[in-house]
Amino acid sequence: MKYKGRTIKILIVMILFSITFIYNYSNLVSDFQNNAAARKAAIDTDIQMSVNFIDMLTIYGNNYFRDDEAMSNDPSGSYPLLKYRPETDSYHLDAAKDVATDAVSLKMFGNITGNGEIPNAGASLQNIHLALSYHDFWYKFYDRFPDIAWIYYTGENDFISMYPWVSSKEFSYKESLKKIPFYSVAIPENNTSREAVWTPVYLDEAGKGLMVTLSSPIYDGDTFMGVVSIDITNRRLSELLQCPYESYLIDAASSVIATTEKLQVDDRIVSLNELVDTAKTDPVEIIASKNDTVQIVGNNYIYTSTFDNTPWRMIMIESIYVIILKAVLGTMPVILICILLLFTLYEVEKRRKAETILIETANTDQLTGSRSRRYLEQKISEEICRADRYHKPTSLIIFDLDHFKSVNDKWGHPVGDEVLIHVANLTKDTVRDVDTVARLGGEEFAVLLPETSLKGAKVLADRICTMLNENIHVVAGPVTASFGLAERRENETFDSWYKRADHAVYLAKEKGRNRVVCDE
Repeated sequence: MKYKGRTIKILIVMILFSITFIYNYSNLVSDFQNNAAARKAAIDTDIQMSVNFIDMLTIYGNNYFRDDEAMSNDPSGSYPLLKYRPETDSYHLDAAKDVATDAVSLKMFGNITGNGEIPNAGASLQNIHLALSYHDFWYKFYDRFPDIAWIYYTGENDFISMYPWVSSKEFSYKESLKKIPFYSVAIPENNTSREAVWTPVYLDEAGKGLMVTLSSPIYDGDTFMGVVSIDITNRRLSELLQCPYESYLIDAASSVIATTEKLQVDDRIVSLNELVDTAKTDPVEIIASKNDTVQIVGNNYIYTSTFDNTPWRMIMIESIYVIILKAVLGTMPVILICILLLFTLYEVEKRRKAETILIETANTDQLTGSRSRRYLEQKISEEICRADRYHKPTSLIIFDLDHFKSVNDKWGHPVGDEVLIHVANLTKDTVRDVDTVARLGGEEFAVLLPETSLKGAKVLADRICTMLNENIHVVAGPVTASFGLAERRENETFDSWYKRADHAVYLAKEKGRNRVVCDE
């Protein structure tokens, strides 16, 4: 009845624990989904901001060439500051830095670098004027959103206008720029729809690491004039992704644009396969999972989402085992109740084990680890009963170490103890599992051999004697013993049997020690 009541209590506690665990687990999954949705919203805000701004720049640029007055004048007044460099056949706007009276004034300028002579007429001049007029928009936008890496306009007539300011010595126009995705994705042959386009992730030529770019073409009617672009770095997008979960932003080619996990290399593009543990989760299954909902893929909860204005996909991953662990930790109050209840049961079991240990201690020689004399006597009584029932032979070996007193006298009792342990271990390693090795006291040992005749006992005793001679103690040197053997006679008492074996030990010592003597 007592145990039945205890079982009911345990069941009640376990039910309470289960309910609390399920509640915590569900909340953790919900938190995971909510966090993912919040990260998506943050990234979506930046995307929409960039799209709105690039749309404004595109509309302004396309309309610019329809305004005759705008095309004929540089609204910024910076055109006279352009300087031609004959030695490199290139031009720049470095002089803008010299005329800026302070940091605020310089902030209003972007630099223009280009190949050839400075345009002074026609569409090329008008394109330069557009680039200069863009600066007024750019510095105002950048002031509100400083996380944008670069804003720039790349003209078809071989120039680039960069914001924020960068000296031509640090970065200048070169023809190879037109092969980089920020330009190539928007040119007529690659963008017949004339829409703003996101690049795949690539490495910035100006030294700001991995980035993506939103680029839009500018046209004068049907004439392609250039590309206006906004850069967003891996670092910026990674900041927007920051959360307690493993998260990735990937492009259409599954290249990683940003991640909560610190990229080990900032100078190369990595794929999702390189960062996700493919042994646990298949990236293909992740990408194919349903958008804006939590799903189980492999051993993980997965949240994926796409964006309206980019070809990107956001992926958030959390291990099922981590959520389970968090749910368990959140259920600690119930666990504590369980522990208190189980502690009572533990104390009962502890007392039972303590009693077992006490019995085991009483049955074991504390120095050598061999069985005690008390245990040997109990075991002999059991073997006598069994031998009488089944008529099986049983033998007893008693041996006494030779001249052991001299070991204690010469080397001290600690060495003597080592010798006793040494002898006990050699003996235990030599006998069978069913045999019992016991220390009778001092330097005297005994071995009980069930179902063993006197002949078999002698073979074993000889082996032990040999082992003692061959395994010399490192300090005390050679250790020998005198062995006495006796096979129990039918219906013989323990005392009589033991005395015969003990007498054989006496005879072994009389005959010179280090030998085996059998009592026939």
